Amino acid sequence: MIRASLLCAVIAAGMVAGCDSDINPVIGTDQPFTLYGVVSPQLDTQRVLVFPVEGQLRQLTDAPLDAVFSWTNTETGASSTWQDSLIRQPDGSFVHMYWWPGAADFGRRYDVRVANGAGVETQVTVRVPGESEIVIQSPSLASSTIVPVRVLGDVPNLLKLELEYGFDYTQASLGEKLESLVIPYNEQASRVADGWLIQVNLARDYRTVLDYIRSQRAIELAPGIQLRGIQIRFLAANEEWSPPAGGFDPEILVQPGTMDNVENGFGFVGAGYRVTHNWLPEESLANAAGFRQ
Repeated sequence: MIRASLLCAVIAAGMVAGCDSDINPVIGTDQPFTLYGVVSPQLDTQRVLVFPVEGQLRQLTDAPLDAVFSWTNTETGASSTWQDSLIRQPDGSFVHMYWWPGAADFGRRYDVRVANGAGVETQVTVRVPGESEIVIQSPSLASSTIVPVRVLGDVPNLLKLELEYGFDYTQASLGEKLESLVIPYNEQASRVADGWLIQVNLARDYRTVLDYIRSQRAIELAPGIQLRGIQIRFLAANEEWSPPAGGFDPEILVQPGTMDNVENGFGFVGAGYRVTHNWLPEESLANAAGFRQ
């Protein structure tokens, strides 16, 4: 059996965590391999898990895998063969992780092929999102505390979009306290012609921060809440990397057929990279939303 924690870690390249269950490989088929992984222009080494599809359930040993893993940049024609490595799991079984020392290129398409000794191939084509740029725009006069944030570039998906507010306030008997609060923001993003538009509602987020502080008890409201900064962050992902209902629930993601983009095989190989942008709104804007500066 395959540990889902390992599977999810590779799929998300450290971006998704919390898996802790076992899953079984798919059997009863002549398709040769199951693949799971992600390629990224931010990683100096690319990694993909490769599992043989077999007719019976058994733990994998450290025996060599009958597989040749290669990928080709479809625009430049450059091709590379990946190396195999073994990962020993706590139960004593092994997992094959194929790797290549280098970064994927922004905006390029890669043809990934894994062939067995009989020449039967499992294949997946992965397109890496293009480079992106975050642009903070001025709010309109009608909505003075709603700030349009543009994500420019060829980015098919924004995943796990969230804003982390850093702030401080005075708590009775404890003095000044510095904290942060993460607010999910995927519902506030929409596709536009040149990328994405995120409507950052500072006044609404101020109320969310205020409710959080009140839930911690004993706040002295007179000094107010001082905004220290906002971090906008998300995963820029390829078009196929679109999680089903339930988002990144590991119990859903590890089920066969979920987020499956592999031909003549099973699994999912995505492409993406992290984006973070630190922002401190102007004092007048923060004050209009309710914060003090």
